[in-house]
Amino acid sequence: MNPQKTIRWCAVCLLFVLWAGAALAADVDVIRQPRQFDPAVATDGATLNEVERADYLGTIRIYIVEPDSRWWDYAAVYYKFGFLDWGLVEAITVPDNGVWRRDVLWDATAAGWSSVGESNIQATVAIFKSSGYTADAYPPNGYWFTAHDADASAAAAPGEIGRNTTDGGYTHTVFVEQGSATW
Repeated sequence: MNPQKTIRWCAVCLLFVLWAGAALAADVDVIRQPRQFDPAVATDGATLNEVERADYLGTIRIYIVEPDSRWWDYAAVYYKFGFLDWGLVEAITVPDNGVWRRDVLWDATAAGWSSVGESNIQATVAIFKSSGYTADAYPPNGYWFTAHDADASAAAAPGEIGRNTTDGGYTHTVFVEQGSATW
């Protein structure tokens, strides 16, 4: 056999293997979804080892906000989602496959916001991991703090019924907390 043809053939095979491997690797989905054990499908000698998953530990924060804020920035433009008060700040523990529930009633007048209207109020909830990491709030100036990633968020206004959903190709919840500072 011609050595040049052999080298060319090996190169083509190698490129195909690399391309196929890259294509297969790009199509891998990892889903954390337990399935029921079916003994009828199990092979001889297979055993089921129950593994407990750790409880979820985090902090839930309910932000009471005005979608159209009463405050404006330095350019005289009204802020969006101006913070009024905390509806709830609480450490939570949720067992694997468990449910955590808390009913919260926020009274605008009791909180000192009697001028808040039902058409301009919203509760935004975010659940943050209990484990944190050190980050700089204003790099490179060294305003260090402990950051906690948000694992879930949702929002609702009076009279709205719904749930947190993802659409438009998004695969995760996004919560952005924007602050203003004068330093």
